[in-house]
Amino acid sequence: MTQLTPENLGQAIRQRRALLGMTQSELARTLGWDKSQLCRLERGQAAPSWNSLIELGEAIGPLEELITLTRAIGQSR
Repeated sequence: MTQLTPENLGQAIRQRRALLGMTQSELARTLGWDKSQLCRLERGQAAPSWNSLIELGEAIGPLEELITLTRAIGQSR
């Protein structure tokens, strides 16, 4: 099974956000986060808490889809 690394998760978040036509600023505002926090997540420089993952799932799609995309990215590397 592919590991859910911060880098793969960050890429999945970025892809999903782009698919929805959202900028980093828009998504950060929707989440009530600082844009730099989202930037660090998307670059794989930070790992989200469970609460942050739930918030992301609510904002950009079901958490299950985000995890599936993260695993697919990991398998393609």
